[in-house]
Amino acid sequence: MGVDASRLLAACPCAVRDRSDVSTGACSSTAPVLPKRLRVCELFAGIGGWRLALEAALPEGLSACFYPFDSGPHCSEVYFRNFGEACCRRNIEQLTSKDLEGFDVWLMSPPCQPFSTTREAKQRDLGDKRCAALDHLCKLLPLLRHPPRWIALEN
Repeated sequence: MGVDASRLLAACPCAVRDRSDVSTGACSSTAPVLPKRLRVCELFAGIGGWRLALEAALPEGLSACFYPFDSGPHCSEVYFRNFGEACCRRNIEQLTSKDLEGFDVWLMSPPCQPFSTTREAKQRDLGDKRCAALDHLCKLLPLLRHPPRWIALEN
């Protein structure tokens, strides 16, 4: 059973813990008014999987302007071939609150190795240097005057 994307985007963020809350209508408050064009910050953009998914899920009449960030040269090249737009090739750990201010949505696919339960993973959590960028973003979030209304993270 799929989740209706328009309900997901209009869900009350304070009440939504996971997709089951969206599908059961856990939010009792009136849904917020959506802008006609979402400003989307794609962090750890990779080859654009989040963008592809969001573009496919947007309800009619709602569009998105994407700002992709990824430091990997190969991913950035594929992203460009997929969408005709280049990723900003900056180290996410060097982004400032000014760089991240005013987005409606953050989409993130940070490295999963620090948290993986596979045998080969070290499971060092914050002790793994690959977690530093996600930790940096978590520290910047409360400093934003206009934080994103929605954050989607897959790991």
